[in-house]
Amino acid sequence: MHIALKRAVEPGEVGVEEECGICGMPFVAEAIVARVVVDDVSNVCPSCVEYLGRRNPERYPSIGVYREANLHYPEPMFGDVGEVLLLEEAGGPSAHEVYEASWLSRA
Repeated sequence: MHIALKRAVEPGEVGVEEECGICGMPFVAEAIVARVVVDDVSNVCPSCVEYLGRRNPERYPSIGVYREANLHYPEPMFGDVGEVLLLEEAGGPSAHEVYEASWLSRA
């Protein structure tokens, strides 16, 4: 298991209460989420990011890096998923390329 940081692509991903993929506790997703990367399964709550970053800093992002990323990228990449689709139709990056570009780090 690895944890990677990822930007929200559209507003529907932000402010949503989710269940942490590690501890199972509820948390509210921000513009930056930490994701468990096994099969790209689930988001991770800030408490688990903090704990795991302290426990094994070589493998997991620190809570400081997570918080700094949220300050640097406080908003999703696009206003809504329709913008991504219009961009793709206009010959811009595909939805898959946008998704890949949303990762700040990859395991």
